[in-house]
Amino acid sequence: MHAGCDDGVTCTIDTCDAITGCDNAPDDSACLDSNVCNGAETCNPVTGCQSGTPLDCDDSVGCTADTCDTATGCQNAPNDTACDNGDVFDGLETCDATLDCQ
Repeated sequence: MHAGCDDGVTCTIDTCDAITGCDNAPDDSACLDSNVCNGAETCNPVTGCQSGTPLDCDDSVGCTADTCDTATGCQNAPNDTACDNGDVFDGLETCDATLDCQ
């Protein structure tokens, strides 16, 4: 960082070129918080770090447990108990992660 080109925005890379002058390039990596669930944060060269768009982990399959792991993202685990209709005479209901209850 060059002191004369410091724009006061913590997520910009401040450099000075003898010909072109100051450059305050945004660096998105300076804003990342290692939580993929809350979206990818970005650097705005004027206002600083901006929040990302949170992930929508709803897979529209009624019998999956839709959660988000901060490191790996969306998880949509089949949950067979969500399909149980309580009738032992029609067989065991299962959850298919794509086709819903079967």
